[in-house]
Amino acid sequence: RMKALMDRIHTESAKGLVYAKLQTPGLDAHSIIVTGTERLPEGGYEVRYLDSNSAGENVLYYRVGYSHLTLETGMTGVPYVQRSGELCRIRKLVRRFSSEGVP
Repeated sequence: RMKALMDRIHTESAKGLVYAKLQTPGLDAHSIIVTGTERLPEGGYEVRYLDSNSAGENVLYYRVGYSHLTLETGMTGVPYVQRSGELCRIRKLVRRFSSEGVP
């Protein structure tokens, strides 16, 4: 299951930013923005992300078989892509603005 979730994040990140919720036991959820992913030669992904709990871009590594991710802050959880429709609308507006020069 975790591999399928990470594969989706990787696929979505090829299109741009990915808004992901990290489901954490005891918490409703914590959100991160995935800025990019790269496949690792031995399987899994390097994931670059922004987190409101830390400054700058962070990196984490997912390997096949992991049951959760661990953020730079030590928080752990399972990631779910969220608000993909909202990001699609934002991307369309950016493309429109870029091509037409109007908001």
